[in-house]
Amino acid sequence: MASSRFLHALLTVGLLAVSQATQAQWSAANDEANRQRMMASMRAQDAANDRAAADRAFQAGLEQQRSLGSGSSPSSSSSGSGGMGTPLDGLAAALGRGNQSSGGPQSVVDRRTYIIHQQETSKQVVARLFAEAEGGNPESAWNLGRLYYTGYAGVPRDDAQARRWFATAGERGHAEALANLGYFAHEGIGGPQDPALALDATARAAAAGSTYGAGLNGIYRLSGLADGQLDPVAVANLERAADAGELFAQAALGTIVYALGVGTAENWERAAHYARLAAEQGHGASMTELARMMFVGRGVAQDQRGAVAMFRRAAEAGDPGGMSFLGQLYMTGQGVPNDVAAGLELFRRAADLGHPGAQGVYGLSLMLGQGVAKNVPEGLRYIRLGAARNDPQALTVLGKMTFVGEGGITSDERRGIELLQAAAALGGQDAIETLAMDEVQQAMRRLGIAQTVTPTSGPKVRMGGKPKR
Repeated sequence: MASSRFLHALLTVGLLAVSQATQAQWSAANDEANRQRMMASMRAQDAANDRAAADRAFQAGLEQQRSLGSGSSPSSSSSGSGGMGTPLDGLAAALGRGNQSSGGPQSVVDRRTYIIHQQETSKQVVARLFAEAEGGNPESAWNLGRLYYTGYAGVPRDDAQARRWFATAGERGHAEALANLGYFAHEGIGGPQDPALALDATARAAAAGSTYGAGLNGIYRLSGLADGQLDPVAVANLERAADAGELFAQAALGTIVYALGVGTAENWERAAHYARLAAEQGHGASMTELARMMFVGRGVAQDQRGAVAMFRRAAEAGDPGGMSFLGQLYMTGQGVPNDVAAGLELFRRAADLGHPGAQGVYGLSLMLGQGVAKNVPEGLRYIRLGAARNDPQALTVLGKMTFVGEGGITSDERRGIELLQAAAALGGQDAIETLAMDEVQQAMRRLGIAQTVTPTSGPKVRMGGKPKR
C-alpha cells in the first residue's frame, strides 16, 4: 500500500497529485514541463554544436591566413595587413567551402548528440533517423523519440511514437531513453500506465548512468512504500540525482524524505541541506520548507528575519504554501507588523492557487466577516474547495453547516457526520469536539453510524453553541 504521508506530501510540494481530477491536471502540467525541459536541452545542444562548428571554421580560417601569409602570393603580399587578411575573411572562406570541409555540413560537428543537417526538412530528418534507428543506432532511436515527444524542428508530436523509440533505444542500453520510458510508463503517456515497467526501466537507467532515471526510480519506489517502511536504495538514488542537480530530487529529499522520515529516519540537517539546494534553483515549496525550518531553528540556526525573507521569496515565486505561512505571520504579528488585511490577501491568493488550508481560512473569514466584508455564498465556495482537498477546518465547517442546514445547505445529518468524521480522522480538534456533542451523538445512534472517534470529556454543547445544563 502506498505511503499516505508520502502521497500527501508529494501533493503539497507539487510533485504528485492524489485525486483523479488533480492528478490529470498535474500530469498534464508536469508532462508539458518535461517536454519543455527536453526541448531546451535540444536547443542548447544545437546552439553548442553550431558554436563548435563556427569555432572550427574560425580556426581553419586562421590556419588558411597563416598559410597565405607565409607564402609568396602577389595578392597576399599586397594586403594592407602584411598579407594576413583578417580572421573573419578566413571564417567566410571556410564556411563557403560547405561540404568540402572535413567535418561535413558546417552546422554539424563530427560527434553530436542531436543531429539535424542544415538543409533537411522535418520529413528528411525523421526518415534519416528512422533508417539509422532501424539499423541499430540507439542514439538515433533516442533522438527520434525526442523529436516525436517535443515536436522539435517541425516534427508532429506523437507520444505513442516517442514511447516506441524510447523503448527501442532503451533495449540497446541508452540510459536517458530508459529513464524517459519509465516516466512514460508511470504517467501513462503514449500507452497504458505500467508501474512495473516504470520501476524496471528507471532502475536500468540508473544502473546505466542516468541521474534523472535514478531520481525517478527513487520517487517511484518511495510512493509504493507502506508507512514506516524503509528503503535505503530509493533514498540513495534520490541523493545521487539531487547531488547531480536534479531539482525534483532535491525538493523531494528536502521537503518530504528527510523532513517526514519517509523511507529513512528523519534528519532535519539533511532536509535543510536539500531544501536549500532546491530553493537556490527557484523551487517555491522548498523555499517555504526552508523558511519554516529557519523560523523555529530546526535543522538550521534559528533566523526569524531570514525566515520571513525566505517566505517572501516563496510567495513571490508563486508558492501557495509560502503565501499561506506569510499570511499567518501577518495576521498574528510574528516577525512582521500585525496586518490582518495583508494577511487575508495572502490567504486569498493562496486559496485561488488551490491551497486547501488557505481555502479553509479565507472561506471561514468570508463567512464570518472577519477582516473582510461578509459574503456567505463566496465563503461557502472556498470552504467546499478546501473540503474537497481534505482541509480539516473546511471539512469541519462544511460538516457543521450540513448537519444543521445553514448557509443555504439542506440539512443532511448523515452527510454532516461523515464530513466531521473525515476532519476528525485528519486530527481536526474542532471536529472531534463537535462529534462529542449530545445532539450529534444522538443522531449517530439514530442513524446507526459507528463511533470512529472517542468523544472528548467536558461539557456537552449544542450545535447552536449554548452549553446544555
